[in-house]
Amino acid sequence: MGSTEIIVGDAVTGMSVESKDALAVFGRNNIYVLYGKTKDDFNLTMFYTGSGAVDSTVEKMQTTIFLDDRGLTSLGATINYGDFKQSIIGLGSFQFGGEWGKSFSQLEANMILDSANDNGINFIDTAECYGDHLSEELVGKAVSANRSNWIIATKFGHKFNSHMNRTPNWEPKQVRSQLENSLKALKTDYIDLYQFHSGSNEEFNTDGLWTELDKQVQKGKIRYLGISLQNALLQNGDMLQIYKAKEVKARAVQVVYNIVSRDAENILFPLCEKEGLGVITRVPLA
Repeated sequence: MGSTEIIVGDAVTGMSVESKDALAVFGRNNIYVLYGKTKDDFNLTMFYTGSGAVDSTVEKMQTTIFLDDRGLTSLGATINYGDFKQSIIGLGSFQFGGEWGKSFSQLEANMILDSANDNGINFIDTAECYGDHLSEELVGKAVSANRSNWIIATKFGHKFNSHMNRTPNWEPKQVRSQLENSLKALKTDYIDLYQFHSGSNEEFNTDGLWTELDKQVQKGKIRYLGISLQNALLQNGDMLQIYKAKEVKARAVQVVYNIVSRDAENILFPLCEKEGLGVITRVPLA
């Protein structure tokens, strides 16, 4: 079997890395994968079936992907991560905000994260408005004893009010306050990936926003910046935020991608590869 090029770009390594197995990842909703492109003759689209069914062509690839090193792909000694290793898949935590029909106790959150860790997962994605920093609080308490073993991604731009009700907050001063609240909730003094959360192009261009965020990067409170792209923009082929990613020093893009929603294949994936941007796919099982 040929090697697979995992496109992570500057988001984590500043370079591409090769996995001797494959990038195929199947699991429940809220599991995230880094977009990858095979070097041989495998077709990327066959990896994302949505139902967990496996095409015979990639069945072996699916079963072997996590046999090496507890499922972790080495990301090398670049961009201040030393020889830190990040899992290809990560754990989403929208559900911890309590808006999907269940409230989670700290014990339950601990058990979920412990299970993820036992299976080689060390990447967590959360947000400021999954509850009023509630998801972040549950995650923070769960990983506080071994924070350095985890890569934590969270987001900014919204104030949680009530069930599925948020108020946009993009002014630099407000975002700085959100950041401090996220750091407190996560019980950490730095966030690995801080993402612009599904905002419009007008909000993306808020005066002073990215200058303020860069100041926080320089202070060490944020390691890397990212963009969690609004799905409507993706569906309309509006890539303005992606074209401006390097200008605002964003290193990664999060986007909806699954067997039903495949808009990212047309423009976004090739553009991110060209620009050296890391990609995190969300809602992989539609």
